[in-house]
Amino acid sequence: MKKVILLVIALMMLTVSAFAEKQEWIDKDYDFGKAKRILVSLTVPDELKNGITEKETEEIFLDALQDKVTNKIAPLGYKVKNLNDVNKDIELLYGINIEELAQTNPVEAENTFIKYVNENIDLVFGTLLLEYSTGSRYKEGYYISVPKTESHYVSNGMFGGQIVTTQTTEQQYIGPQNVPMTYTTVKFIINDMATKANVWTRIDKREREGDELFGNSKPKEVFERILKSAFDDFTERIEKSVKAEE
Repeated sequence: MKKVILLVIALMMLTVSAFAEKQEWIDKDYDFGKAKRILVSLTVPDELKNGITEKETEEIFLDALQDKVTNKIAPLGYKVKNLNDVNKDIELLYGINIEELAQTNPVEAENTFIKYVNENIDLVFGTLLLEYSTGSRYKEGYYISVPKTESHYVSNGMFGGQIVTTQTTEQQYIGPQNVPMTYTTVKFIINDMATKANVWTRIDKREREGDELFGNSKPKEVFERILKSAFDDFTERIEKSVKAEE
């Protein structure tokens, strides 16, 4: 069933290539505070699925959504839904097990989902995973400053002397090498359901290099940071709108 729902959400989004050169666009006139019923979804394209990525990213997504969105704006009167919530709602409202319906009649399942969104959702916050991988990159040699401790004897003449320790730095050469890389890109599309208009689009592309100090980076760590950044900005706009109305 998720394939059907995610397909519908994907159709609501603009194509990736159309915004390939844009980092972010926000409708400056849109009042995010008025959208009381919000659906936040995660789409993992089939080409990125490997039996792990989709499960791993969904867990990170649901945790970040709860922490950064639901816990913050639910007390303000907002309802935040994910796709699991939608499945339960559809069965409760229409008496339809949409996952079973998707197996026998995907077109009807799609229409049912669209009906639900139009009747029960003000804002669709689509999260599309575009890149989630590791690799390596050749890096030229370079110098780094490293701390160095030096101890030496200082004479006080007839009164003897003492050992003095000083902290300095020295240049250490790191030879050319292939360094581990993490590549993570996420696209966020927020659409208003009343007007069917796009009100916010963000593409967050991050390439992170592993290093000797912190070790190799992992896509899930970068993915979590990207999610939290977008969710924080979203809830901040809602909270500001609420305060402005007080």
